Amino acid sequence: MENLRILIWCSDNDAESLNQTLSVLDSRYGIERFDIVGVVGEDEVTFQGKKLNNIPLESVPKVPFDYVIVSENIRELPNSPLPARTIQKRKKALAEQIGTSSEIIIFDFEIYNKWFSFPKVCLVIMFNHRYDQNLPKLRKIYGKRFSEIRFLMPFYDGTDSDVIPVYESSYQFQGFLIQAYEKLKNIPCTHYLFVADDLILHPGLNEINFIPQTNIQKKKFLISGFGSLNHPNAFTWYWTAGSSKPFYDRSTEWRGSLYTYEEAMAKFKDFFGVAYKEVYDKDFFGDPNKPGNTVIGRWNNPEEHSKIVAEFIKSNGGSTKIPYPMAGGYSDIFCIDKGSLFEFSRLCGIFAAMNLFVEIAIPTAVVLTYKKDEVQFFPADSRKMLWGKDRTDFENKYDKDFNRLYNEWEENILFVHPVKLSRWKYEVPT
Repeated sequence: MENLRILIWCSDNDAESLNQTLSVLDSRYGIERFDIVGVVGEDEVTFQGKKLNNIPLESVPKVPFDYVIVSENIRELPNSPLPARTIQKRKKALAEQIGTSSEIIIFDFEIYNKWFSFPKVCLVIMFNHRYDQNLPKLRKIYGKRFSEIRFLMPFYDGTDSDVIPVYESSYQFQGFLIQAYEKLKNIPCTHYLFVADDLILHPGLNEINFIPQTNIQKKKFLISGFGSLNHPNAFTWYWTAGSSKPFYDRSTEWRGSLYTYEEAMAKFKDFFGVAYKEVYDKDFFGDPNKPGNTVIGRWNNPEEHSKIVAEFIKSNGGSTKIPYPMAGGYSDIFCIDKGSLFEFSRLCGIFAAMNLFVEIAIPTAVVLTYKKDEVQFFPADSRKMLWGKDRTDFENKYDKDFNRLYNEWEENILFVHPVKLSRWKYEVPT
């Protein structure tokens, strides 16, 4: 896993100014979080005794980098804000010269005067159940990589200041977000990364490089893939059979707080590119001759399947018409930009009050909150989600030795789930 890759543009070929710029960068963020991929120009430059690569201007398009820092004469840095239009005009001109986006160009005076901050992720670890004994383990795993960590733990009554008590069922853990919102909103960060307590991130991911590594600089939400809930054979997913009931439960008055049916349908069409099917048909219920298992019950033949379908229709107000469009998918990790945390959390809170299952609630809230081009999905080959025999084989591969897992981590895998720390020999490399 790579650090943040920085290309230096030394506008005046002043090695002394460049060293001062890098020293400021080091003092602000810690130089070990960055890889200086090179300096544009021909003058030889060293930093901390190391010679930096000199990159001719014509070679810049071949160099991989995340940001360009423009080093000028730090002794003449402006100490009052320049007009934003002036800064953007200079960045645009330089971007055209380099052949890159102006959004990734930073002037050294922006860093020096703290006008610019790199994207910074706050790690929020969600516990489905109360496991206080895992808190010190998780702090040791992530403490050197994330300066802001919060734990959301059901029914916590301890005194640790980084633990936020929540009061919600593990089947509706989307409700954690709105309950914790007041304690999360003022944390100094640009994004919140929510992960399950038994999900382990790649050892090289940290608060600064997570955003460019997952390619979400211009996105507002990151999650694994999900899809529309009303699709062929969707009824075979265990939780689908319970999806309609919350919309008919009179104990929660949700209609005035969610988007209307028509508004939600329009959002789903915009997001997925096709109209959401408004009726549960035979394709949705799947092949009655294939055994299945749902939250309503199990079937092994068409007669049993028919009874379970009838039970579903009864829970759906006695109709095959959908009560509301829904999405479904894996939700044990997701990242939110700070600006949209409240609106997303508010919808999640409503769905929690309705007792909507979390892996329906979170994807549905995504569609209702964001446009499709604001959402990024983890590539399928970057995640390792383990079920049944795969989980056992994974544990046996590493002898349930957490140190081995870290040392032998597959480089392209961004996260593994689940890794039950109580089952593994635990020693985090220092």
